Amino acid sequence: MFTEQINNVTTVISTTDTLANRFIGLATGTYCTANGKAIGVSMYDFDAGDSISVALPG
Repeated sequence: MFTEQINNVTTVISTTDTLANRFIGLATGTYCTANGKAIGVSMYDFDAGDSISVALPG
């Protein structure tokens, strides 16, 4: 579980829900940076709404 704060509203989201529902364009390796930063997988400092391409292992 982790907490995600958007517009001063904190939401608790399970990791399975994150993987299933929060990622956008997972097949192409593109995800929402805000969600990536929320679960600590984004090493880049982009504004919410920006997207980056990542190499997904496995």
